[in-house]
Amino acid sequence: MPFKFKISFFIIFLMISNIGFSQKKPLTITPQRNSNNSIDFYYTKTNPGSKHVIITFKKLTNCRKPKVITKTIKGWSGLLFTLRPIDKKKRISYSYRYQSINGNPNAKIDSNFVYILPFKKGTKITASKLSYLGKRFFGNKNPKNWKYFKFKTTPNTTVVAIRKGIVIKVQNKWNSDTTSGKEYGYKSDENYILIEHSDGTFARYSVLAKNSIKIKVGDTVYPSTPIATTGSYDTAENNQLRIGVYYLDPHFKFRNKKENLRTKSHHHIYINPFYFTDKGITQLKSKISYTANFNQEIITKEMKRREKKKWKKKHKK
Repeated sequence: MPFKFKISFFIIFLMISNIGFSQKKPLTITPQRNSNNSIDFYYTKTNPGSKHVIITFKKLTNCRKPKVITKTIKGWSGLLFTLRPIDKKKRISYSYRYQSINGNPNAKIDSNFVYILPFKKGTKITASKLSYLGKRFFGNKNPKNWKYFKFKTTPNTTVVAIRKGIVIKVQNKWNSDTTSGKEYGYKSDENYILIEHSDGTFARYSVLAKNSIKIKVGDTVYPSTPIATTGSYDTAENNQLRIGVYYLDPHFKFRNKKENLRTKSHHHIYINPFYFTDKGITQLKSKISYTANFNQEIITKEMKRREKKKWKKKHKK
């Protein structure tokens, strides 16, 4: 059965830069004036992951603070910064705007980290590299070091976390479209999970079966933790998992000018992870079969002492 692509602007928006953003405003900044004429700026976020914020003051008087402030923040909420008056008897006058993006441009990425395959131990799968649809259909350039993989699976195959991390986005609303009689190579309507790792990388697991997701935003997951089951855009024969690992480009810049599908900026850099497999530690190659494998050392590598003790007790034979 031939594959079709269901293309929409959302596909390109999703796969270029702001992967995992919610329809709900991801960041809210709230100023609060104090009795001493200082102003505290507080933030609230829709997830506890890293978010880089650029605040630009269009107007700022009676204050020595720079007119552009950049911060990387974590957690659900907190104090962002404080403006203090030069003349404590007078109020600060200001106006501002802000932009934000998932990630930390100063993160120390561990490009040699060894991940596990996203399936239960003993699961045999074949990896396929995916091309970037923005380049293929709209003439955009590939994101830096573009690497995205697809694993074709049997229906409802368990998906596990490839590394310890915190869940920062979950989408669970799309059913497979079995009415068209066609198999789609890609559709924007897909369920997915976005997880941030300790070194600032993100893993995006997509094409998940509706209502199969076992975790929620804010949860900490560990390598081999079941997180969902594989789904399909359409037929059972098209059952699969797609996964990409990436991080925020340290040199990214927001563009103020309007962009289109051809000129849309890329703010993230992709990595080609090393995986622990039956063939040893290796980077995946297309059309090669691998069997998911791991040992206690790789599972507990990033765990704290208490977490290791709990895991070993649970898995003690």
